[in-house]
Amino acid sequence: MGLFDIFRTRVKEVAENTDEDELSAPEESDEAEAALAEREQLEQETAEAEKAAETETASTDDWEDIESIEPQAPPSPPESTEEVDDWEDDPAPEPLSPTLSKKERKKAERERRQQEKERKRLMKQG
Repeated sequence: MGLFDIFRTRVKEVAENTDEDELSAPEESDEAEAALAEREQLEQETAEAEKAAETETASTDDWEDIESIEPQAPPSPPESTEEVDDWEDDPAPEPLSPTLSKKERKKAERERRQQEKERKRLMKQG
């Protein structure tokens, strides 16, 4: 028997053994009136909480004041020229042309790697 079959038989057993009259109270009983009063109180509390949340968001909403926000100045360039020099030393690899065949792209990539190795070797030598 599969897991679903076991679950289904268990649900049927519970449904058969449950007395529906015990689950609910008669309409005009004290218990029913107390439950209705409690439900009304909870609904009022949630409505009040929603109104409070709406007024709070309306008062803290800064979208209307967008014109009063001053534009910020762009960040100043770095004072040290070493950082800029490091980037200028390393040329950005140019993207390979999409018109090249696969063989040509591999050959160009291989040549680029050899040039990079040669450049590193020369920098290491001084």
